[in-house]
Amino acid sequence: MFGSLKSLFGLNSREGKKKRLEKLIANDPKLKEIDERITNLNREAAKELKEDDDFMEVMKELGIDID
Repeated sequence: MFGSLKSLFGLNSREGKKKRLEKLIANDPKLKEIDERITNLNREAAKELKEDDDFMEVMKELGIDID
């Protein structure tokens, strides 16, 4: 899952790109709204997934942590 627009565009890996994208999002109300919505959707999805014991067991076996 994507935690934000930064991860959606794969720009977390390079510090310069990350800072530019953060600045772009912070200065654009529409991108900021989209980023917040993506973050909230991921939080809600993680809550639902954590309630599914079978799913969580498979994720644990695969070494995937759901925050």
